[in-house]
Amino acid sequence: MNPPLTHAGAGAATEADTAFFGHPRGLSTLFFAEMWERFSYYGMRAFLILYMTTPLAAGGLAMADSDATSIYGTYTGTAWGASIVGGIIGDRWLGQYRSVLLGGMSGQQLVRLTMKNGRVTGEEKLLLDRCKRTKDVQVGTDGFVYVITDEPQSELLRLRPAKPGVL
Repeated sequence: MNPPLTHAGAGAATEADTAFFGHPRGLSTLFFAEMWERFSYYGMRAFLILYMTTPLAAGGLAMADSDATSIYGTYTGTAWGASIVGGIIGDRWLGQYRSVLLGGMSGQQLVRLTMKNGRVTGEEKLLLDRCKRTKDVQVGTDGFVYVITDEPQSELLRLRPAKPGVL
């Protein structure tokens, strides 16, 4: 069993942190978001060809079956293929640390994780005082993380890693 997470400055985790069937409470949000995302994706796929081949008078697009199945196949292939391409980019070019950094930035929040023996033991949320959206993140050759904010007056922020050379 993984040790409970402790947030920087928050003290030890409480029993309420494992209220979702023995898992951290935040996992319920992730689970239900994923569940509804998949429900909407597969539900949309089920009706996509029907919508495209339905006559215009009935509210459809009146496409030929061959065109509709071609669009459907392209859409489905792209949805699944994008994760493969993303995995190759993450594994071969970005590396583990930059992939996690960029993945975390997609949520518009930068979090520094403390790890021990492959497990997360703590986290520190960065840039909370600035309340800025991020536009781009790069790791410089000097080991610093450079963040460009997505604001009318963009800023270039230079973040120092917790330990030199470690993200």
